[in-house]
Amino acid sequence: MKTTKLQEFILRKRPLVKRIVNFKIGFLILFYLLYTSPAVIAQNAPVSFTFTLGSACKTSAGVFKKDGTLLRTLWNGVDLPSGTHTKTWDRMDDNRRLITDTGLIVKVLSNNVKYKWENVLGNTSDSAIGLSKIHTFKRICTMAVNNDTAYFGTGYSEGSTSIHKLDFMHPQNKTSIMQDYGTGAEANYVSTDGQNVYWAGYDPINATTSFIYATNISNDLEVIFSSGVSVSTNWGRTYKSGISVIKNNINGHPSGIAVQ
Repeated sequence: MKTTKLQEFILRKRPLVKRIVNFKIGFLILFYLLYTSPAVIAQNAPVSFTFTLGSACKTSAGVFKKDGTLLRTLWNGVDLPSGTHTKTWDRMDDNRRLITDTGLIVKVLSNNVKYKWENVLGNTSDSAIGLSKIHTFKRICTMAVNNDTAYFGTGYSEGSTSIHKLDFMHPQNKTSIMQDYGTGAEANYVSTDGQNVYWAGYDPINATTSFIYATNISNDLEVIFSSGVSVSTNWGRTYKSGISVIKNNINGHPSGIAVQ
């Protein structure tokens, strides 16, 4: 039987191929023995450490190099009781890579810091909660003053009135006007003639309707005008006497107000 040149080459090189295969097997066995040697197993062994807390507190811990580099966050913001505690580190860094460095430091930080809510920065209300606190859904966007009383509007207000007042003799609390009517008109402008306070805005749920209404300075009740018309808001009150009413016009919002 004739053989091709390729077959002849393989036949001639067969001992060499066998030796290469045997060498690879031997290398794999050697690598396995090295990998599972006691020294490697020791490097993978978890590291235990012990610390003592004088009182119950919130703790955090990490593994650091001597230069302060954080290698592994062990835990953060965990409450522990007083006494001695033993924990372990699996020798991994935060990227789950094995660390074989020596001379590392485990730091355990503890604190008993407690926080007390002291209102929003800059809010000088005399009460932390309640209707008199100067706090609204949005910022104050308009204000008019009559004698010692300031009337102000806050634009859109979720589920509550948009109009308020405060007394200069007691500026640290507010009085809400028409508080019991839900999300009514959005008060963006206000003016006063010393008898009535005029509020200009629109229905925030149906912005195609805008109008002006007024409240009486003496009792904060709505003023009834002879030419006023009833205006209902989608999710709030019905105003008995709106003036300068504009409907079905998204661009018809008031842009200012003044009275004489």
